[in-house]
Amino acid sequence: AMQVFDSKYAVADLIATHLDERLGKPCKVGIDTTTNGFEFDDGFIEQSHRLDYIPLGVSDFVVDKALLAPRRSADRASGRYHTDLFRCLCPISGQPDYATIVVTVENAWLSAESLLAYFFAYREHKGFHESTIEQIFCDIQEVCQPQTLSVFGSFARRGGIDICPFRSSEDESAPNWRSGIC
Repeated sequence: AMQVFDSKYAVADLIATHLDERLGKPCKVGIDTTTNGFEFDDGFIEQSHRLDYIPLGVSDFVVDKALLAPRRSADRASGRYHTDLFRCLCPISGQPDYATIVVTVENAWLSAESLLAYFFAYREHKGFHESTIEQIFCDIQEVCQPQTLSVFGSFARRGGIDICPFRSSEDESAPNWRSGIC
């Protein structure tokens, strides 16, 4: 806050340095200044399966990648899934952070029910938005073994700042989309 940078590249380098240290692996950070910030892709969420109406009997809120169960059929899943029910806790204040989480997989062992149960487990989890999205990405990657995977989090604004972390196995830009919960 209140720091002046020489260029957007200096900002990206600083963010990458902090993420590299925190995650223990090199990160690629880019800052997109090609849009004015208000031209959103309205079709992005319409091309996904909404998980929010799946009935769950979840009462234990402990993050565990074992919640990510394979599909009941022998077929692997491909598609985009989203939920507006995601909540984690700020590790500093303990206040709730709400988000729309969007997962895009190709050729993965994944059931929609298990994905929603996994997301619900984050309700008592304290974590920064970026590290939470990274953990979701790594757990889905390890357990579901998708051919490609992208995880996008559109968190409710704090202090007027959008925080929308994106992690992908492909060399692609983050979606230009903002959740209605923001």
